[in-house]
Amino acid sequence: MYKELIKTIALFIAKPVKAWEYINTKNPTENNPLHSYAYPLMDLGSLSAFIVALVNNGSNDGFQIALKEASLLFISSFIGLYTAAFLIRIFYEKYCKEPLSFDVTIQFVVYSSSVIFIINLFNQVTSSIFFLQIFSLYTIYIVWEGSIHFLKIEESKRASFVLFSAFCMILLPIAITALMKFFMPGLQ
Repeated sequence: MYKELIKTIALFIAKPVKAWEYINTKNPTENNPLHSYAYPLMDLGSLSAFIVALVNNGSNDGFQIALKEASLLFISSFIGLYTAAFLIRIFYEKYCKEPLSFDVTIQFVVYSSSVIFIINLFNQVTSSIFFLQIFSLYTIYIVWEGSIHFLKIEESKRASFVLFSAFCMILLPIAITALMKFFMPGLQ
């Protein structure tokens, strides 16, 4: 399972076109991207957030701080993933005037968010590298290739769809984290 996960991540980072072609060859009934791809990556990011926060906070409340950090990352990633899929599906159906199943949409969002998952993992370990978030813009290219190779969007509608989708995937987890910290000040 992890060998397949690493292979897919490497493909999406190095060659998104080949990665989308590879995803198209998989059997859709056997391929559940949430269980085999998204959840393990969110778990790794949350685990790294937990371990780093635990190591950095050796005080009596270190465990509590570590649990907050891990929970915040997992919840914002989880809600961001589903919210992005929901919004992208609505946008696609209104803009392209075609139905799109939620399974296809969630698969598109999960694989397009590969770089974001990896950034979340490394951001926890190396918090001193503040500019690491800039690499999340690579998601735009992955979505660009996925829109043509996976969703088969016509060329005239592609740019608007790509911008909307990529910015939903990039900004929603950040916005959800900010909202959670605002409404639950104990998470800070």
